[in-house]
Amino acid sequence: MLNAAPITKLSQERLSSLRYLVLNESEASFLSDLPVSDISSAQIAASTLRKHVPTVIITLGAEGLVYDDHTHGQGFMPAFNVNAIDTTAAGDSFCGALAVKLTEGALLKEALYVASAAGALATTKLGAQTSIPSRKLIEDFLQHGN
Repeated sequence: MLNAAPITKLSQERLSSLRYLVLNESEASFLSDLPVSDISSAQIAASTLRKHVPTVIITLGAEGLVYDDHTHGQGFMPAFNVNAIDTTAAGDSFCGALAVKLTEGALLKEALYVASAAGALATTKLGAQTSIPSRKLIEDFLQHGN
């Protein structure tokens, strides 16, 4: 899995060595050479990048995310509605939770759901390390919505 942040050009060899590529809008635009500004354009960029990587995930902040996967096809997942105050560690929290769930054998959609919750929760606190949610906090949020 590669979270291409900060963004840099990636060789074909590097891309083909990946199973998962996680990008935000600007990173997806840079790598695909396509404008990415909304769900529809993100789906087009994901499809373009999917030619090189089995699974492409593009996060769209408050809009949610899109994915294009060689097995599950293309999809969209809306973001959780939270009171965001600082997005500093949202991507790191998202990727960490995604990696954990995939390593534990979760299906892609379940892993994305948990990762989305982790990313959303990270935006509700100031700072980087201090905002990364614990597994218990993520599970409580998913179960109770708070």
